[in-house]
Amino acid sequence: MKIREVLAEFFPDIDDENLIKEIEQHAKISKLEENQILMDYGQIIPFIPLLFEGKIKIFKEDDEGHELFLYYIYPGQGCAVAFACFDKMSSVRAQAVEASRMLAVPSDLMEKWMMKYPAWNRFVLRVYNQRFDEVLDTLNEVAFHKLDERLLDYLDKQSYAMESKELNLTHAQIATELNTSREVISRLLKKLEQQGSITMSRNKIALN
Repeated sequence: MKIREVLAEFFPDIDDENLIKEIEQHAKISKLEENQILMDYGQIIPFIPLLFEGKIKIFKEDDEGHELFLYYIYPGQGCAVAFACFDKMSSVRAQAVEASRMLAVPSDLMEKWMMKYPAWNRFVLRVYNQRFDEVLDTLNEVAFHKLDERLLDYLDKQSYAMESKELNLTHAQIATELNTSREVISRLLKKLEQQGSITMSRNKIALN
C-alpha cells in the first residue's frame, strides 16, 4: 500500500493536496513486530506515528516504577504524546500488541505543518481530543471506581482490542497493567467467575 492510499483510507481528514505531497516526500512506512517497543520513557521521539495496521498499547509509569495501562492506539489514529513531545522526552511507553504498520512522519516537521496546514491542525486536534477523553476515563476509573469495576472494564477493553471474548492474559500481567498485586487480581477474577461474568482456564479468561 502506498502512502497516498494509506492517507485516503485511514486518515481522510488529511485532505490537503500539498500536505499529502509533503507526507509522501518525508514520511516512510514502518513495520513493528509483536511486543516491539515503539517509544520508551525518557526517549526523544524522532517521528510521529500514524497507525494503519495493528494495535499499540500506551503505558504510564509512576515515580516508583509501577506502570498503568492508559489506552490503545488503533488504525486511523495517532499518538497524542508524540504530537505533544515532538521535541521533548517521552513520558509514556508505547508497545505494539501485534505486528503493526504505521506512517513515520519526522517530528521536526510538526511545528512547520501546524502553522502551514489547517488540515494537519484539525487532525492533531482530533487526536488530542480522542486521547484526552480516554485518559479522563482512566483517571475517573482510578479515582472513583472500585478495583473490581476497573478490572471488568479493563477486560472489556482488551476484548474489544483483541476482537475476541477469549483473552490470553496472566494474572500477573493484569496486575501490572492495573498497578496492583497479583493476589488481589486473582481474588477479584475468582469473584467475577462466581458471579458468572467470566470463565477462567489456564492463562485464559473468557468473557460471558
